[in-house]
Amino acid sequence: MIRYRQKQKRRKTMAIAVFLFLIFAAAGISFLISSRNSQIIATADTTEPDNPDTLPKGSVTEEAPTKTEIVCLDPGHGGKDAGAVYKNITESELNLKVALQVRDMLEADGYKVYMSRSDDSFVYKRPRARYCNSINASIMVAIHHNSYNTDHNVNYSTALYNKDIDKALAASVLNAVSEKLNTRNQGIATFDDSLLYIATMPAMLSEATFITSSAEYQQIIQKNSPRITAEAQGIATGIENYFADQTASADITSTDSLIIDRPD
Repeated sequence: MIRYRQKQKRRKTMAIAVFLFLIFAAAGISFLISSRNSQIIATADTTEPDNPDTLPKGSVTEEAPTKTEIVCLDPGHGGKDAGAVYKNITESELNLKVALQVRDMLEADGYKVYMSRSDDSFVYKRPRARYCNSINASIMVAIHHNSYNTDHNVNYSTALYNKDIDKALAASVLNAVSEKLNTRNQGIATFDDSLLYIATMPAMLSEATFITSSAEYQQIIQKNSPRITAEAQGIATGIENYFADQTASADITSTDSLIIDRPD
């Protein structure tokens, strides 16, 4: 009789233990599921959508302008898009350095300046032009640099345009940049590029130098590079010259004669 009661007690204890184990196991699984869901929700909430139609946040002059013209600068590439790369220099970084100095120079002269990016962020090409459209810019100037890895002696200045209203701006900036940098003026060329044809205002793409030029490289890598400042001065001067006289011209060259590595 005593043994029977002991067996019953052991069975009851085991049943309680199994019951408690199942309860804790279920609670643990529920906690893991809940935790996993919260992680997924947190990731979804903090990840920006990779949407090619989203306009860039951009940046704008904070001081009140004294001029009526509005300039939209577009430093090419950025973020995951480095553009051309030569040794330890990326085109996206160089484009931004030049653009920031152009902005400062134009602001000092009283212009209101917008930028499609002011840091190393990635922006899709078409939204760059639509951004400039949205702020009713008077002109859009895209800042790029060329590349040609086959021959590191190749170096010249050129500018690209798409619409007839772009020609004078492209010529004005190119002429000023080529003169300031003492580079060969290769002329302006029409280019079927979405950045240029989506822009509703006069727009151009500056290719001041070749990032792959050995001579340019030695000057670009200098601390507080005078070469970068000189390029910025050339672009700023070209813009101001355009606003003063919109009849500038330059030799129109064939795109086939240019070294262009710029997929749309």
